[in-house]
Amino acid sequence: MGGPMAYRAALTHVVADQGCESRLRMTTSIASLLGCEIIGVGARAPWPYTRDDGRSSEFEQITAAARQEVDAAAAMFREKLQAVPIASSWRDELGYPDRVIAANGRAADLVIAYPTRGDVDRNLYAAPDSLVLETGLPILLMPPRGRVPSRPDRHRLEEHA
Repeated sequence: MGGPMAYRAALTHVVADQGCESRLRMTTSIASLLGCEIIGVGARAPWPYTRDDGRSSEFEQITAAARQEVDAAAAMFREKLQAVPIASSWRDELGYPDRVIAANGRAADLVIAYPTRGDVDRNLYAAPDSLVLETGLPILLMPPRGRVPSRPDRHRLEEHA
């Protein structure tokens, strides 16, 4: 029988929101334990952009705002990972996060996902349940803050927001 599965790269969706910093700390902890590269993916869908009458006069503004959000996520990713001795790379695209992550999943062996709660904006956040089906990769779904079990016989990972 073979040993444990080795991971070359772990992919994670990065959103520049209130919990981004703690999610990146958790992701780097996991990548460090696994000895793998981190692939950060920024994705934001600039939709819906039409008005009730179907015209899209605000398309440019909405697209620019989506691009700014993705650029902010890239800046946070680079800032947090420059001090960590782990190989990392960044990819981004304007599009639905579930689809963008699935398309970039070919570069990874593992997806590190974080739970979404309630009525979530699918233009901004990737849904872990759809990532399971869309990527075809193992998904490591991190528990919400306060639900990380504390067992002395296991390495305790840092909690995220």
